[in-house]
Amino acid sequence: MRSTRNFSKKSYNSNNCKLGRQIIMKHILFLILLASNIGVAQEDTELYLSDEEETEDNRIPQEIGLDVIFSAGTFSGIAGGGLKYGFEVKENLVVGPSFRYQRAWSKPAYTGTSYAFSVYGGGGFVHYRMLNYFFVGTEIELLSSPFNVIAPTQGKTWALTALTGGGFSHAFENFRLNAGIYYDIADSPNSPYRYGYFIKNSNGEIQPIMYRLAIFFPI
Repeated sequence: MRSTRNFSKKSYNSNNCKLGRQIIMKHILFLILLASNIGVAQEDTELYLSDEEETEDNRIPQEIGLDVIFSAGTFSGIAGGGLKYGFEVKENLVVGPSFRYQRAWSKPAYTGTSYAFSVYGGGGFVHYRMLNYFFVGTEIELLSSPFNVIAPTQGKTWALTALTGGGFSHAFENFRLNAGIYYDIADSPNSPYRYGYFIKNSNGEIQPIMYRLAIFFPI
């Protein structure tokens, strides 16, 4: 009887040991699987962040450009400007759309009558910058003009402007300054820019040449 009891006791202890080992092995296997899953998840996250950073690094540099015109006196004035959205598609080569709005007014003292008109429209531009001190470029816009020299009775019309030129261009800490002189090769008789031409030839004829200052901000 005593030996039978001892055998049963040994058997019971052996079964308990086997059961304990199985539980321990299951816990170890669970921890290994958990650690491997965490490692894979972390690797996926790192890959995702790497791809995201690479995408941001490959983003085309963009900028906002603004040229402003303002002049006011006792009897007349003009205010407005142009907005450019540039994409640096290649190093130092910037292209993009442009938009323009200007408002002019006048009230001559000798007539007592006043008038005002708006100039608006849009187009595109191309600038190429050199040595961080110079640029050449073209700016083409189609503008609503109040001057209709060809058919005065029809009133407001549309005028094509095609400015080509260049000048100074330098990048400062937070912005870039452009100061250029342009020749309007379209030279439309209805161009609203005619009041801004400032050069005459030997015959006293106004030449389609104008200057423009612009500031560009990176975004």
